[in-house]
Amino acid sequence: MRWMNKHYIWNVIGWLVIVLLAVITIPNMSKLVADKGQITVPSSYQSTRATNMQKQWGRSQRGTTAVVVVFNNGDSALTGTQKTAIDHTIQRIKNHEDQYQIRSVTAASDSATAASQLISKDKSTQLLQLNVHKSSSHSITTIRSQITRLAKTSGVTTYVTGADVLNQDFSDATQAGVQKTEIIAAIFIFLVLWLVFRSPITPLFSLLTVAVSVITSISVVANLVDRFNFPFSNFTEVFIVIVLFGIGTDYNILLYNEFRERLANGKDRYTATKEAIRIGGRTVLYSGLSVLIGMSVLGFANFSLYRSAVGIAVGVVVLLAVLLTLNPFFMAICGPKMFWPVKKFQGEGDSRLWHNMAKHSMIRPVITLVLVGIIFIPLALTSHGTLDYDNLVEIGDNVPAKQGFKVVQQHFSKGTAEPTTIYIQSSHKLDNEDSLKLVDQLTKQLQQTPGVKTVASATQPGGKAIQSLYVHKQMGSVTTGLNKARKGVNKINKGLKSANKKLSSQDVSGAVSDAKKLATGSEQLNEGLQQLNTQISGSSSSTSGVTSSLTTIGTQAQDIKTQLETIQSAVASASGTSSSSTNVAAAFTAAGAPLSATQKQVLASVLAQQATTQQQLQATLSRSLTQIANDTAAIGTADQAVATQLQALQSSTQTLQSSVAQLASGASQVATGNQTMATQLADMSQQLTTLSAGLGSATTGLSSVSTGVDSANTYLKGLQKSAAAKTFYIPTKQLHGKSFAPALKTYLSPNKKLTKLTVVLDDDPSSAAAMARLPKLEKIVNGSLKGTSLGHAQVAFGGNTSQTNDINEMASGDFTRTVIIMLAGIFIALMVVTRSLVQPIVIEGILILAYSGALTLVHWLAKPVLGTNMLTWNTPFFTFVMLISLGVDYSIFLMRKYREYLHEPGATSTKMLQAATVIGTVVISAGIILSGTFAALIPSGVMTLIQIALAVILGIVLLIILLPIVMPAVMKITYPYPYSGIARHANAEARETEKKE
Repeated sequence: MRWMNKHYIWNVIGWLVIVLLAVITIPNMSKLVADKGQITVPSSYQSTRATNMQKQWGRSQRGTTAVVVVFNNGDSALTGTQKTAIDHTIQRIKNHEDQYQIRSVTAASDSATAASQLISKDKSTQLLQLNVHKSSSHSITTIRSQITRLAKTSGVTTYVTGADVLNQDFSDATQAGVQKTEIIAAIFIFLVLWLVFRSPITPLFSLLTVAVSVITSISVVANLVDRFNFPFSNFTEVFIVIVLFGIGTDYNILLYNEFRERLANGKDRYTATKEAIRIGGRTVLYSGLSVLIGMSVLGFANFSLYRSAVGIAVGVVVLLAVLLTLNPFFMAICGPKMFWPVKKFQGEGDSRLWHNMAKHSMIRPVITLVLVGIIFIPLALTSHGTLDYDNLVEIGDNVPAKQGFKVVQQHFSKGTAEPTTIYIQSSHKLDNEDSLKLVDQLTKQLQQTPGVKTVASATQPGGKAIQSLYVHKQMGSVTTGLNKARKGVNKINKGLKSANKKLSSQDVSGAVSDAKKLATGSEQLNEGLQQLNTQISGSSSSTSGVTSSLTTIGTQAQDIKTQLETIQSAVASASGTSSSSTNVAAAFTAAGAPLSATQKQVLASVLAQQATTQQQLQATLSRSLTQIANDTAAIGTADQAVATQLQALQSSTQTLQSSVAQLASGASQVATGNQTMATQLADMSQQLTTLSAGLGSATTGLSSVSTGVDSANTYLKGLQKSAAAKTFYIPTKQLHGKSFAPALKTYLSPNKKLTKLTVVLDDDPSSAAAMARLPKLEKIVNGSLKGTSLGHAQVAFGGNTSQTNDINEMASGDFTRTVIIMLAGIFIALMVVTRSLVQPIVIEGILILAYSGALTLVHWLAKPVLGTNMLTWNTPFFTFVMLISLGVDYSIFLMRKYREYLHEPGATSTKMLQAATVIGTVVISAGIILSGTFAALIPSGVMTLIQIALAVILGIVLLIILLPIVMPAVMKITYPYPYSGIARHANAEARETEKKE
């Protein structure tokens, strides 16, 4: 048991168990990154509110990811054969919707509107939009693989892209970068440590201890993330690996140097182990605690990406535990063999570089500091340029999703691939004319905004106005109808005037006068017959007189017959001029002005009354005239018979008297009929006069109607050309009709209380120019809806530009806050280590100069070396975290070594020079190790990691230059006396420590 304690066997057993558990329990890192490693934005930001609104859209969009299939034929138009192949592919995808959990498919063949949006102007590219269900069991990796396989089309270059697909490719690239980094860093560290210690064995011990800490740390962090939603991101794993490999190797160098130095002084391996752990371990612990504090305070950050760096703090804790417990085992077991094949041990060699730099800086310390300020402050204050928020730069150009995205930008527009979506949520339904009119007004305002390419909405689903749904187009139909109506009224008016003229031309009054004359003649005839009867009765002997009278009667009978024929002809003529409503309507139709149903009814009523009267009159006249004619014929016959049989009449007076009595009776009937006919003809004349007056009034009214229609048409034409006529209006029937249903389904949620507008910008969605347009668009939306029925509606902007803008806003604000917190934490740690107030200020000033200067240099090198004009948006933050938290170690190494000499007599400058000379080699070696470790990130191909690596490397170089110049100069100015109070305090501490030992 004592032997096991002496050789730290229990430490080894404990770490073996821990590593075994770590390997067994570690979750799937790729799945963990996909599920919980994405950047999250608080619910108060636009993009998150928009995402929450989208979830209310229904099954077709809730819990889905947007996938775009790109069919491309280079710069040439798609051929007929290729289009047929694409159609077959689309049909195949639709047939497998349920199998691959595809919630909706939008193809160019769905409608003309879809075709205008999904087929490029040069006809070389066609898009297919899919909404695919996303879950932990149906991950983006699975979706990408399934759709890629399903969308493969013969003879056409096919890509599968989308925001989530690109993010997954970024995660895959990061994971691949981690694997490359681990291998490259291990090889580099092995080679450097071999050169430093001149032994192939020493690097193995260092790599083994660091590997144990890396495996354990990643497992611990992954389980915390999986079970307790610990902060996590794409970069957490890679930075744990880099930081632990970097500072772990640095700390091992320090510990191994202390151990080797004790062995060189003749100490046995057990004593050397204890002293190395006690002295070197204290420096390691101080340095590690500084890093730990710097990383831990990131837990107070609001931004999830910044907060995810807390995982590094967990790794630092594990690293310190491994190094201070596992290294003693190797030291105690191996002893001098740990540095095989070296047998003669010497202490760490002095650094001539740091010695000369520190020596010259203390000769003229003030001048030195001024020169440093002149050289490095302008470098640090130089602008680092605009940051790049485009995640595409993180992905290699050989990734299919990126290639497809670039094809879309090239053949459509930069903003087409990732449009901005404006969500408007109301408390009432929006499928009504008033709400849609407001949506259309907003759509027009957005379309007129600079930098906006297209805007699609429920009223303009294809990004263009539907002309038939606007008042000016609808008024065009109205004015055309009014013109036709005016022409029809004029034709009717003309026809009625013609009918009135014909009625007026008929001589009905003359017929009435003739009938009156006939009645008078009939009465005279009756009176003559009465006289004749009287004469016959009075004197039967006057034969000659009777003969004369009979001759006169015969003549008058012929005249009566003639007059009756004339009257009958006149009545027939008057009756013939009457026209039926059918004849009149036919006449108008022949004239090209068909009457309406109402007009036909009015005309038919008037003419029907006339026709009825005429028919009654005609029937009466016909009967009367026929009777009169028969009677007249009978009178003539009787006259002839009387004339020829006058002699017989004389002998038969009684018979003649009876005949004359009959003739008198017939004449009386003729007189009565004639009187009735005259009365009816007079009534008919009055009715025809009334009809003529009515037709005159009708023509006057129709003339007024024509004038009114013309005036109304003139007004409507003027209104049609005005701005007021450009208003959206959709009739209720069309609103709920089949033709408008697709637009409502696409742009209105199932409950009709949520609508969206799709805005395509001219700029790249991730560019600063695109982000700068969002506040302007938001102002337009709020201004357009204010004071309307949608004035209190909730508005949110979604899409890549909105999310990028939110990340920019959140990252910028949180960066300053995090920097202050981190500097404050490290400042406190430095105060504890240095027991000074001035030294922490100077150290942090050096770190900030190195950080800002390194970013400036990387910005200058970005274009010629990396082929990009900007730093990625998260490069400044992670560079700051890495350089400040890791770079502080070197200052702690220096100042801890300085404090070791405080108990010795001599000036402050002498002790500082001695500390810089001794620790310089360790710091330079550690700097090379850390720089090489970060250099292992460069082959990852991830732009952010490459830029961070370059910035950290350059920052370490600047630190190695600034530390031996600035710190000695400041110490010389601050502590000019040969033997300061700090030295006396240090001597007292040393004596107290010796007494305890």
